[in-house]
Amino acid sequence: METQLMAGPTPFSRYPVTPTAQAVRPGGAVWSLPARAGDCWCGTDHPGERDPLRPERLCFDTNHATADIQGVLDKVYDQMQTAQFASQGYALLFKPGTYYINCNVGFYTQVAGLGQNPDDVLINGGVNVNARWNNGKALENFWRTEENFAILPTASDTNTDIFPGITRIAVSQAAPIRRLHVQGELDLFDLWPSCHCGAGYASGGFLADSKVDGKLAAAAQQQWLSRNSTWARWGGAVWNMVFVGCQNAPGNTFPSLAYTVVAATPVIREKPYLYVGGSGNFAVFVPALETYSVGPSWANGPTPGTSVPISQFYIAQPSIDTAATLNATLAAGKNILFTPGTYLLNGTLRVNQANTILLGLGMPSLKAMTGLAAVSVADVDGVTIAGLIIDAGPVNSPVLLQVGSAGSSADHSANPTCLYDLTVRTGGPAAAQNDLGVEINSGNVVMDDTWIWRADHGNGVGWTTNPTKNGLIVNGNQVTCYGLFNEHHEQYQTVWNGNGGQVYLYQSEIPYDVPSQASWMNGNLAGYASYKVAEHVTSHEAWGVGIYCNFIDAAVTLNSAIEAPVTPNVSFHDLTTVWLNGVSGSQIAHLINYTGGSVTATQTIQILRDFVGRGSISNQPAAPSILNGAAHYGQVSLTWPAVATTASYHVKRATTSGTETTIATTVSNRYADTNIVNGTTYYYVVTAVAKGLESFNSAELTAAPPLPPMPAPPSGTVLLDFNGQGDAMPSPDASGFYWNNVATVASPVGGSVLPLNGSSQPEPLMNTTNGNSGWTLAINQLGPYGFNVNSAPDADGWRGPYPAAVASFPQRALAYGFTIGGPISVTLSGLNSGSAYNLLIYGGNTEWNQGIQTNTLTIGASPSLAMNTFNAQGNETRAVGWTNVTPSAGGQIAFTITPAAAGALNFMEVSPISTITSINTNPPAAQPF
Repeated sequence: METQLMAGPTPFSRYPVTPTAQAVRPGGAVWSLPARAGDCWCGTDHPGERDPLRPERLCFDTNHATADIQGVLDKVYDQMQTAQFASQGYALLFKPGTYYINCNVGFYTQVAGLGQNPDDVLINGGVNVNARWNNGKALENFWRTEENFAILPTASDTNTDIFPGITRIAVSQAAPIRRLHVQGELDLFDLWPSCHCGAGYASGGFLADSKVDGKLAAAAQQQWLSRNSTWARWGGAVWNMVFVGCQNAPGNTFPSLAYTVVAATPVIREKPYLYVGGSGNFAVFVPALETYSVGPSWANGPTPGTSVPISQFYIAQPSIDTAATLNATLAAGKNILFTPGTYLLNGTLRVNQANTILLGLGMPSLKAMTGLAAVSVADVDGVTIAGLIIDAGPVNSPVLLQVGSAGSSADHSANPTCLYDLTVRTGGPAAAQNDLGVEINSGNVVMDDTWIWRADHGNGVGWTTNPTKNGLIVNGNQVTCYGLFNEHHEQYQTVWNGNGGQVYLYQSEIPYDVPSQASWMNGNLAGYASYKVAEHVTSHEAWGVGIYCNFIDAAVTLNSAIEAPVTPNVSFHDLTTVWLNGVSGSQIAHLINYTGGSVTATQTIQILRDFVGRGSISNQPAAPSILNGAAHYGQVSLTWPAVATTASYHVKRATTSGTETTIATTVSNRYADTNIVNGTTYYYVVTAVAKGLESFNSAELTAAPPLPPMPAPPSGTVLLDFNGQGDAMPSPDASGFYWNNVATVASPVGGSVLPLNGSSQPEPLMNTTNGNSGWTLAINQLGPYGFNVNSAPDADGWRGPYPAAVASFPQRALAYGFTIGGPISVTLSGLNSGSAYNLLIYGGNTEWNQGIQTNTLTIGASPSLAMNTFNAQGNETRAVGWTNVTPSAGGQIAFTITPAAAGALNFMEVSPISTITSINTNPPAAQPF
């Protein structure tokens, strides 16, 4: 044996090779291990290739040196640890025996034993999946699998927190665990020190036909489907943990602990798997169909079933095969074993013969390149499609995977078509598009771990870049799903038209990137439900349903996470909606139909134990034909025509059109909404409720209750102390203001003119009587306490203390500068000469300690006002003012300020107020100004 450096389809790696055992393909040399008896495939369809195992599908036996095997595993992991959207993968296959290795599993990597039963292959050391590439969070640990072997976890690795006795498989979707015997504890999470519980987030997952001798710790797993498995004890639940046909399952305790337990698995054929038979030749074992099964299929002896020799399989390779070569093989009656990599298909693979098997090794991808389906299955018995990624391509495909033609009606209950470990993907590796991911027309189909994903991250991701309408449409009857993950499509995620459907664990994130509510309307309903059971369906049942939102681009509303007919044999159990994150104001308004509360930024989770339909959807009442209303100060009054047979009405309101949620229920056809903020625009709809059913929304009404009128000012000259320095002052009016009442205003004297035009740009104030320069004035909008709402400093860096009760001012003139040593005249223009104004003037000192300084303000012949300023850094700010100030014929008001000394006053705010928004709960009645 010699050590050579061999070039493969990925970066160079060094480990022992035997050149004569290589299977060379176009494009260069490949990696391999020494060929030994039994290494070659039997019945290969590529003449001249003794061993079609290439570097991407490495086959190990116990004659290989442990160090050599470990070197290969390390190199594969180094390459695939972060390769989330790689175009190739690896199948690491272990023949029966014991291996002393520690294998970390990266993207597009399958680790599988080649024994007929899991205990035929023992890994003494570890097979683990960590999330160190993502700081311990396994939310993106997709596309990998471990199956058909036993693990004795003796390895220790402080770099990845691997400890003896624990196997760590921290995964999310599309990372199934099958036929695994863990001789210790199994943890489904990685460690994340910054999390309060130390467990990193994960969004799995799927476990089937497996045994864990110790504890199984789910910890931070959001949801998980376990089927036909057993363990000593289960620990951990977040939103939905579903157990079907499992031994030692926890109690059925949803929602106190989110465990949903179904005693037996109604129908399943375990996934076929590659193995080495007693003769030393490869074969594919097809387990027998079971009904109402409990526990692993191999717990009491070998899994029942039949063996299909490898000679009945075509060994497909992405560098060689096309849709034409693969279809020729299928037409000849052969099965297909897909080796790792990406197959660019310019046509549809057509499966027309019963019992055909399409089996992937190393998560290969079938990519539809020309706008056709990738795979189409006839309405025949017993087809198996397993371990594949089906990718949309650059040209829009109407559907990517179709099972049965439209109108299929044959009974396949004795030999159903089964789909295992499939990802149907739009975007991620590159921009792509399709209308529908999976269409099931045949009856009795069993789907066992399916992820239908419109990519929310990666390459080619955007509302118009990787569009897809629906993930799954089921038209066939008696279709069963275990672990259905369906996410981010732009309309319904799942549409169920067939009867007798059963779903065990449904996980769905609705699209993150909805650009606006207007672009995401389903008729007059806001958004598209994730899970839609058609109104004509008479029987359907689902267990453990979780639907989540994270609207990152707009404050949109989804009216209901689930829509289903109200009929006795349609039922849902253990439902959860979650507001993960997103734009404030976004929400899922209802959980199912109009049942269940909304999830929002402040109420992030809603749950419902059971929904069992009663009555008929045909009894749904009509919506109110029209909605009338009037907006008053402090109230919006609504009326609508009564709807016959209606028991009550839901009044719904929002501040954004199309996002209304219920604020009240009334038996009357009128409602007065007094819980409003004056000056705010509201949108209203009303629905009718009868016999437990709710109508669609009425037409939308817009109403804007007006701002309050101007309060009547008292008389007298007063000083307003902002920070309570102890100045004596009379009581304020109801709005917290103090006023000096004057009757007339003298003509302006000098100064420059400041137009009150709402501009936010400073304008120069020239011709001051003391000749100082450097002053500017600007028009700004004030917040609740007379200053900017965001409390940002003014242009001179000052942030004044705010009084406890001051109304909002519509506009102000802000003056700031450095030192003012002499009188300054200010003229305000652009006012209505036929009106009277209240004039409020703020002044302060922001520079240095001056003690109390008394500044004098005069306006025409009116009595002068004294405005004190005190100390430094804005520690005290004063305001004085006049009421009923009448502008000149030219619409101007002028006044003069004389500072007590240079530097005593170095900023000023002036607000001529024509209306005031009071913050009092019961404002005074309107009076003439």
